[in-house]
Amino acid sequence: LDIGMDGTTQALSALRFAPLQCMFWGHPVSSGLAAIDVFISAVAMEGADAARRYSERLHLLPGLGLGCSTPPSALPRQAAGARGAPVRLVCAQSIYKLLPQHDALFARVLAAAPTARLELTPGALPPLRERLLARMRPVFEAHGVDFQHRVLVHPRLAEDAFGRVLDDADLVLDSIGWSGGQTSLEALARDVPVLTLPGAGLRSRHSMAFVDTLGLAHDLLASDVDDYVARAVALARDADTRQALAAAIGARKALLFDSRAALLGLQDFLWQA
Repeated sequence: LDIGMDGTTQALSALRFAPLQCMFWGHPVSSGLAAIDVFISAVAMEGADAARRYSERLHLLPGLGLGCSTPPSALPRQAAGARGAPVRLVCAQSIYKLLPQHDALFARVLAAAPTARLELTPGALPPLRERLLARMRPVFEAHGVDFQHRVLVHPRLAEDAFGRVLDDADLVLDSIGWSGGQTSLEALARDVPVLTLPGAGLRSRHSMAFVDTLGLAHDLLASDVDDYVARAVALARDADTRQALAAAIGARKALLFDSRAALLGLQDFLWQA
């Protein structure tokens, strides 16, 4: 299911156990291993030149390449908060997706959207969380943003507490370079808009595929870093547009879940292989 998230799996994957060995995109990069024959990805998540990014033969499943059920914890979108309440921007990604070069991006958003607050859920142990805070604080303060009062970096959260953070979010800001996968689905299941900036490779294109499947690429797909900041600021300032996007997601999100197309595509691949 993935190669690269666990050292033991990585080592075993270098060995030949079967005539045909395939991997999925739980860790969304090529293994680089001669023992892995096929990388199974998804049509909606790959670009035209995708094959050159893999040492394996690339096989694309239909659509999103997955058929997950709607997360049972997902709730219908709640009514918007009171006018004048802080707008809750959430980047719900793990610490290894929060890269130093993007600290200024988030700081720029808060500087231009003074009613917004940023919440992060890095899932890190306390020493790493403290290092993250120490790294980010001077960048935000250099942009005139009061880090202490406008940025909340959560400690490690249990699943239900993490779900409540998404429940209360007004807008999810996707990580750049390695986008949300399951996390973005969790947000969209709650009718929360996800703003994303795709890159060239699979690792940065999960949220793009979800947004595009919903027909909301025009609203939630940024073209570059400056466009990402501009869109985030505009959405943070415009409650009506956020509510319209939430309604559109609610009406269309069934397109993301309970699809049998990928299952049948995998069945066909295995039969032919």
